[in-house]
Amino acid sequence: MASIGLSGCDIGISYFLPRVVGANLASEMMMGGRFILAERAERCGFCTLQPDVAQAGAEALALADDMLALSPMGLALTKQGFNAALSASSLESQVALEDRQQTVVGTLPDFPERAMAFLAKSGGRKKAGAKL
Repeated sequence: MASIGLSGCDIGISYFLPRVVGANLASEMMMGGRFILAERAERCGFCTLQPDVAQAGAEALALADDMLALSPMGLALTKQGFNAALSASSLESQVALEDRQQTVVGTLPDFPERAMAFLAKSGGRKKAGAKL
């Protein structure tokens, strides 16, 4: 955008981009006006997959299916925690948030049943008399 006289800082990009790819690559991207090709974007951690264009839709649907297979509450809490981590004032404050999330979920009435179902599905064994 700077190449046409606009700021490269718009809709929060100056806040989020350095947190995603690091300050060096973010400054190069924002102030250099260059396009980052897929191979470099993947190497730099800007993206996690570089599917063939013909496979991009299938890859996106597979990721969506994986997310839909998760517990809706677990996914929502993970997203909330992840987003909070991007602006957390310290590691200590983020760990406190994560601890509160796990404590709340552990008090839900169906938590023991969900935990046992997970263990059964993952090949875990319930010890005789063990309680969750």
